[in-house]
Amino acid sequence: MRNIIALSLLILLVSCATIPPPEPSVENRISDIYLSRNFHPKLLETDGIAVLPMPVKKAPEGIRNNAIFEIQQALQVYFPKARIVKKDDIATSMKNAGMDRELSLLVKDLSENKTPDRSLLMKIGEIGRVRFLLYAEIKSYDKNSTNSEVIKEVVMEAEILDIRCADLAWKGAGSTRVVEDKGIDKIRMEEIFVNATKNLVSSMPVGSKAGNIEDVKGCA
Repeated sequence: MRNIIALSLLILLVSCATIPPPEPSVENRISDIYLSRNFHPKLLETDGIAVLPMPVKKAPEGIRNNAIFEIQQALQVYFPKARIVKKDDIATSMKNAGMDRELSLLVKDLSENKTPDRSLLMKIGEIGRVRFLLYAEIKSYDKNSTNSEVIKEVVMEAEILDIRCADLAWKGAGSTRVVEDKGIDKIRMEEIFVNATKNLVSSMPVGSKAGNIEDVKGCA
């Protein structure tokens, strides 16, 4: 009888040891928030777009730089004929023009949802030789714990400003939320961030979402 009980306990222990931990719960969201009737991605080919620096908040500098890199790469993939002025290039051009402080103030105003100074936008457009500016922000980069779970979430937002029309051309968002059992840590924050950035880029007006260039209206 003792041998049977011992064998049963051994089988139970072995079976428990081989049960894999539960898979993390992953939720992806893509939001196409706004698309102006004055904007079509085809305009990026002729009028150009400059990528602005990210505001200093929510995430470490390395993560912000990675986000900008991923967004710039995605722009080149989705809009291969677009004339893109990268973040470092527009920052260098503004510095050479003695306007690096003004660029920082613009990014700060955008991060605080303030209406940017149109004359400054036009000056940046003149220096970068572009009509459009892309501003992106990490809205959330959080890792929180409950008694039994770890919740990780990254939320990204971006918008394209139309300097000529003094208007918002497009706005979108992407996020990834992961819930894991405590002690598992199967998906790292860096992976969640990359996935959220991809979701953000997926919200851009590509293909049929962009509509027809013939339907684009001029500035009011």
